[in-house]
Amino acid sequence: MYLEIYYLAYFGLCAMVCAGLAWTLRRFGTAFLRETFRDRLEALHALFRLFDVGFYLAGAGYALLTFWAFPPLGGPSVVAHVIIMKLGGLLLLLGFAHILNLGILALFRQPSARVARGGDLL
Repeated sequence: MYLEIYYLAYFGLCAMVCAGLAWTLRRFGTAFLRETFRDRLEALHALFRLFDVGFYLAGAGYALLTFWAFPPLGGPSVVAHVIIMKLGGLLLLLGFAHILNLGILALFRQPSARVARGGDLL
């Protein structure tokens, strides 16, 4: 019985975390990406789609790889512990991927955006 509860809870929570984070990143990342790709709207939309696909693939891949329950699930507290540990790993993976993406995008920012902020071109 605990195994079925674990599967339903883990799948549901992973789906909610991935969907919620994707929505948040898209909503608040729009301004940053519009500044970066100011005059290249087609590239901006393509990048949005690619980020979404990569985000969902990384989240779903991690969730599927860690889906099975390795300790015996002897009670609700064990189920909660296993789910929390696995969701923590998922959040770390997605957080590191997000930081990496931001770093890469910062390298590709238009030189005019850096000059407008008072930075040098190098």
